[in-house]
Parts: sequence; C-alpha cells; structure tokens
Amino acid sequence: METIFQKEWDYTFSKNGNNKFILSVVCGSIALFEVDIILNQEEINRYNEDGEKFISSLAKTIREKPENWGIKKN
Repeated sequence: METIFQKEWDYTFSKNGNNKFILSVVCGSIALFEVDIILNQEEINRYNEDGEKFISSLAKTIREKPENWGIKKN
C-alpha cells in the first residue's frame, strides 16, 4: 500500500495494489478506532479537483458520524 499523505492521529490517505484509494480515519475519544473507506468515483473526482483539502473535509465528516460508514455506536 502506498501512502499518499497523512496527518498523524487524524487520517491516512493511501492507494492499494488494486489502485483503490483508501481513507483511514482515527475516530473516538476514550477508545480510539479507525474507519476505513474505499473512495467511490464521486469522491475520487472531488479529490482530483480539491486534493488534500477534500480529504481533510471527508475525514472530519467521517469522524463526526462514523455510523454513516457502517460503524455502530454503543
């Protein structure tokens, strides 16, 4: 896996061997966990337009509501 860029304790944006873009976002407060998503074509297009600014915004959105990406809150 190739890391494109990362912000420590925030997110890592990378590309795997199948040319899929993956965003791994650190979530939680007391207990930390990561939410990993594979970017869809719309998100890839936005990344190509806005670069790291879009990825940072998407990471924030994921962190605020990880349940929207299949993570169940207790």
